[in-house]
Amino acid sequence: VDENGDMIVTINQGSFKENVEVVIDENENFKLKAEIEDEAKVTLNINKTTSSGLNMKDVKYRIESDNFVKNYRTDDNGNIEVKGLNIGTE
Repeated sequence: VDENGDMIVTINQGSFKENVEVVIDENENFKLKAEIEDEAKVTLNINKTTSSGLNMKDVKYRIESDNFVKNYRTDDNGNIEVKGLNIGTE
């Protein structure tokens, strides 16, 4: 809420299908009515092991997608978790 008492809506990710409606109820609470475009995202989990099954620490990977490019290293257990990938992209 800004200094004039108006509600400010900030979109961190995604988008709205229609205009956002801000309503003040009888208790002077702000309510936001909006229909959102919910785009599904996926998580990629990688577990790097040796041929004998031991976890491999500090193995470097470069993950490229249509929405980002990022470098990763496996943790002590040989794991990497990449969140926020778009479905159907390479």
